[in-house]
Amino acid sequence: MPNIELKSKKLRYRDVKNIKMKPMCFEEFAFGITNKGELLPCCYCDDQQTLNDPDFKKLTDVSKIADYDKIEDIFKNKEWKEFYDLLANDIPPCHACFQTCGFKKDGKPIKEIREDTYFNKDGTERKTNSAYSGKYSQMHKKEKP
Repeated sequence: MPNIELKSKKLRYRDVKNIKMKPMCFEEFAFGITNKGELLPCCYCDDQQTLNDPDFKKLTDVSKIADYDKIEDIFKNKEWKEFYDLLANDIPPCHACFQTCGFKKDGKPIKEIREDTYFNKDGTERKTNSAYSGKYSQMHKKEKP
């Protein structure tokens, strides 16, 4: 099986073949909102590498919540439809999707260890490392009735 790690900045996530996307945003995972009021497909897209990507900027350029009467209207944009079409065809539309929702053909996640940062009530930072199982973390899972 070919190595699918991104070893060079010249190789883009969209060029990587032999992966399967399991998009959390298809599984009712919560959307994200930037501090600029832009709707994001999920909170993992709110990182500098993704936000600075020229292709992803096309999505955020049409995602300013204040410009719409309803959030649902944002999804009608060509950029959002293209974003979801890429995911549906196992092509990661951004680096965050590649790392968070991408899986090798053998079923192993692209990013096997995930680091999360939390803040305690007293404002101190707490980081955790966990193995990524392919579903979103327990704290984000919907409770089943």
